[in-house]
Amino acid sequence: FEIYAATLSAHPFFDRYNEECPHVMRKVCHQATATMSASSGDMIFEAGEIPAVPKMFFLVSGTLQYTSLNGGVVALEAFDWVCEACLWTVWMHQGVLLATAEVRMVALDAQDFVSIVARFDHSDYDPRTYAAHFIRRLNEQLKRDELTDLGPETVKTFENDGFLRNVSSRVSRMSRIGGWGGVGSPRSSIDSDDD
Repeated sequence: FEIYAATLSAHPFFDRYNEECPHVMRKVCHQATATMSASSGDMIFEAGEIPAVPKMFFLVSGTLQYTSLNGGVVALEAFDWVCEACLWTVWMHQGVLLATAEVRMVALDAQDFVSIVARFDHSDYDPRTYAAHFIRRLNEQLKRDELTDLGPETVKTFENDGFLRNVSSRVSRMSRIGGWGGVGSPRSSIDSDDD
């Protein structure tokens, strides 16, 4: 648990979720995460691919190169993550992810994550509230033709909005049934009302 929790906690949502719901994070770490290795030149995913088993990746060591559909290239290093969107919605990769060195990653299985989290009550820190906010940000990026598999831009926006600090004080108007979804193809069910 401690190994995976420390890696996932590089992401502000998981850092806070681990503080608020350690019992759930323990199950997520034991049942939905795995270590994955890749060699230099290995393709992790392709642009336009809808993964059969969607995963969010956290880079532990090595380097990855992400090339977006618009041709932008970004080097990823330890503590970076990609594909968060697959946790909150059905996702098609918006670029190519290539290992440029020997890499070690933690892979978080999106379907297992949703299944585990949906089994718990979240009165104080409900992931569905975060998911709805994330989906709104994705839809804003879609309108500007700026969708990407990279995560920090969206999280930075959340931090600037004060969202990650204030999510526990918001009252969720979302359905208490099932998981979440968005961008038009829901993972399960979520209300993406504007708060």
